[in-house]
Amino acid sequence: MNHAIKSEHFSNQSPVRLLQISDCHLMAEADREFAGIAPYQSLQAVLSHAQKNVAFDCVINTGDIAQQPLPQTYELYQNTLSKLERPHYWVRGNHDESKHFPSLSENDQPTVIDLGAWCMILINSQVDQKVSGMISDHDLIQLDRLLAKHKTQYIIIALHHNTFDVGCDWLSPHRLQNSEQLLACLGSHEHVRLVISGHVHQDFAHQHGQMTFLSCPSTSIQFKPNQNEFCLDQATPGYRLLELYADGHFETSVHRIEHAVGQVDFALKSY
Repeated sequence: MNHAIKSEHFSNQSPVRLLQISDCHLMAEADREFAGIAPYQSLQAVLSHAQKNVAFDCVINTGDIAQQPLPQTYELYQNTLSKLERPHYWVRGNHDESKHFPSLSENDQPTVIDLGAWCMILINSQVDQKVSGMISDHDLIQLDRLLAKHKTQYIIIALHHNTFDVGCDWLSPHRLQNSEQLLACLGSHEHVRLVISGHVHQDFAHQHGQMTFLSCPSTSIQFKPNQNEFCLDQATPGYRLLELYADGHFETSVHRIEHAVGQVDFALKSY
């Protein structure tokens, strides 16, 4: 049984403005550093920038909330997002392998968010002890049923792992491992418009049939595009804004803060 969240807030609203953040990599203490930066202060800076520069109605985090997946890390995150006083949704990333993760549904089953003319379906792609992702057969069956059930709405899918290669050879083994099965499922439903993900710490866009696949910058460190080996980028943290219109079209833009919070450790070869 899938989990559904009905939000009357969006029933007659067009466009619905969705703020996508991702890959916060928070530590258990607010002042602890990760890769040379302060991830909690960096998240705060990203959210502050969004509040000052764009209008948004709700927030979706596409995973890797925690670098240290401990109860206090998720409590710190939830307390921070609650201050926005807007609906907030999230999916599990590979770094969120923890019994403490605040799942939105039992066993991380597909979760439906009613956005009026649009419907967002949250999918878990995290696999224990793996960096790469996989959607379970059970969840793919559930997804197909949900897509049929919500055929009068335009669909946006949110998950952590990227479906397509982003041009970085070192990231290729870490993407969604059953992407062909996902594409087969989605491709049989023409009302699917968007698939958003995190994981790659960079802005990426790919068109596949009627579907647009997007990722966004991390709120922490960025991966340099088009690299054969792990390499951090000088680009600053940021977020993606998605404006979903009642006729099925959308507009999107990527925004970044002016400066990183801390000094990125560019000598890192992995983390």
